[in-house]
Amino acid sequence: MIGPLKQRRDSTQPNWSFTALVSLEMRLASKFAFSMLLRIFYVRIEGAWPADDCPMPCRCELRHSERFQELLKTVDCFDSQLTAFPENLPTETQVLILRQNHIRLLPSQELWLPDLVHLDLSHNRISSLTSEDFREYVFDGVYNLRVLDLSFNHLRRLRSNDFRGLFNLEELSLADNRIGSIADNAFHGLLKLEALRLTGNRLAFIQSGWFAGLKTLTSLLLNRNQLTVLTSDNFHSLNELLTLDLSRNKIFHIHETAFAGIGKLDSLRLSSNVLTVVPHQALHRLGSLRSINLSQNPIYKVRTDDFANLPRLRDVNLSTMQRLRLIERGAFKNLPELLVVELHDNPYLGYVDRLSFVNTPSVSHLFLHNNNLTTVEEEVINRLDNLQEVSLYGNPLRCDCNIRWMSLSISGGASGRSRITYHEAERMLCDSPPEHKYKLFVSLNVSSIPSSCPPRILYTFAPKENRKPGDTQTYDCRAVGIPQPEIRWTTADGQTIDPTVYHPRRSVINGQTLVLNHVTVDDQGTYICKAENTEGRSERATTLNVTEMQVHLFPVQVSATSVTVTWNGTDAQGGGGTVFQIFYRPSELSSRHQYAGTVTPVMRTYTIQNLQPNSVYDICIAMEDGDDVVVHLSCKRLKTLKLDPATAQQRQQQLLRSRGPSTTVGAILGIVACVLIVLCLTVVALLRARIAQRRAGGKFSRLSDFVAQLESGVVVASLDQLAELKARGYSIV
Repeated sequence: MIGPLKQRRDSTQPNWSFTALVSLEMRLASKFAFSMLLRIFYVRIEGAWPADDCPMPCRCELRHSERFQELLKTVDCFDSQLTAFPENLPTETQVLILRQNHIRLLPSQELWLPDLVHLDLSHNRISSLTSEDFREYVFDGVYNLRVLDLSFNHLRRLRSNDFRGLFNLEELSLADNRIGSIADNAFHGLLKLEALRLTGNRLAFIQSGWFAGLKTLTSLLLNRNQLTVLTSDNFHSLNELLTLDLSRNKIFHIHETAFAGIGKLDSLRLSSNVLTVVPHQALHRLGSLRSINLSQNPIYKVRTDDFANLPRLRDVNLSTMQRLRLIERGAFKNLPELLVVELHDNPYLGYVDRLSFVNTPSVSHLFLHNNNLTTVEEEVINRLDNLQEVSLYGNPLRCDCNIRWMSLSISGGASGRSRITYHEAERMLCDSPPEHKYKLFVSLNVSSIPSSCPPRILYTFAPKENRKPGDTQTYDCRAVGIPQPEIRWTTADGQTIDPTVYHPRRSVINGQTLVLNHVTVDDQGTYICKAENTEGRSERATTLNVTEMQVHLFPVQVSATSVTVTWNGTDAQGGGGTVFQIFYRPSELSSRHQYAGTVTPVMRTYTIQNLQPNSVYDICIAMEDGDDVVVHLSCKRLKTLKLDPATAQQRQQQLLRSRGPSTTVGAILGIVACVLIVLCLTVVALLRARIAQRRAGGKFSRLSDFVAQLESGVVVASLDQLAELKARGYSIV
């Protein structure tokens, strides 16, 4: 079959000679060369835009825009030592680059560039969005602008309507300025804005009015500012927001409704703040959240339900946290799409509860390297059905019975668990017991590891704690061992603290965590955590010292209407930074104390005004504990002076003067109203009397008077009266 096919193919092809082939190749090459020359020619024509009117010292050319993915007419004045806008800019300019110059003010004449879509003014010295002649609304002539970069300038505040006319703007960068104040309508009219960068400024708070009207905003960057608190409904108008960056601030508190209104949020960055707890109540409002970063916060532990019921959450970053010690049971719960959990580089993280992950079926990567873990219980891994990779290197592993399962898993001896990859397993070392110290974990002989061992209480609480009255103290006791040990708390005298018995200020959570609320001097002493299984028992003690704050209140000056007090004693001289509160109430009343004011550590006295003369008051100094419970420290009972007649008269005159003309007018109007009411009542009474007299005919002492009034129509006679008149000879008509 090869012969006929070849013959058939040859019969259909033309019979090309060598000369003809060479001629054809030359013609094709010449056409290709001509095409390439045309392309180069056209590129040179495009690149030469504009022909003559490019402002010096700028460069004008057609340049490909990464942002818009097309060739745009670009005027590039980058690093040209300009102190003002270049003159005679081509009106068809689409991209204007004035980056890294010395421009301080925007041009005095209207910037008429209707085709401009990208304006880069970054790295200049602009301090105000006004022109050289202080004309406002400087962007009216660039109404097609879609990208505006004002980063790395000297802006200090944004006024209302600073960006008026930019109704097509999509990206606005104000990063790395000095902005500390923003007017409510500063971004008014930015109907298409999608990305707003306020990174690296001096914002200390957020007002929801700043973002009113930004219905299309999807990305908001507020990192590297000076924010401390997120209050209620800070972002409620940003319904389309997907990315919110609040990292590298000083945020220590997030209100539970701070994220209300941004239910579509996809990514939240809160790293490098000063949060001491996971703001779980605020997070629960973010049903679409897929990624959250809380790294580098002083969070002590991840509590039960801190990450719960977030149906789209895919990755959590809790790394590089200098205070993190514990992951509680149920910390990650009902997270069906969770894939990656980063819990690495936490130098004090000593325990991950065996039930930390509840209903998290999709977790594939768990990073636990460079922590302080001595063991990881088998159930932590067994509950993650789809786990593919785990990292445990850089931990001080104790190679005893609690970790025997892991040795089997790495060696492939544990059925069904060999599918897990232990990232950099060759770096895993035994830190204890002494017979295994410094051994490579992968080199351990499983037969040398016992299958059971007595309890070992982990270092999850300090041996000594000092607290002030009103503080809350929490002790987390965790123990490992095989079989699973039972844990209980006792006092120094051996009395067990029963979690089923109610105590107003003391409780035991899950049989493991002892909580002492609003501690007093009576709570100080030793508390012992005890763990026991069939192999043995273990205990660890801690001592609580409650240092009573010796703060005493003293009167400095007492008058008829005011009292000035001072205070001294432990932590009252400002060294401890305690903020006190002053309360007072009349001593004869059983009502609650009335709040007078807050005194800072630098204050030495406080005056309570507007008191009643010759009255007895209870005045107290107090402080709030961590749960906002007021703890009274010292109280004094004082009596104000009597008010002498001269002072009383002067006070009355001052009171009248303080009421002002409006009070006088009100008094006069009140008197007039009273007079009118009296007159109206009098008239009504007279009318009612007259009607009654008409109906009854009245009683008159003389018949002639009655007849006279009857004839005049003033009264109406009854039937009996008419009969009597007829009997007396009167004619009745």
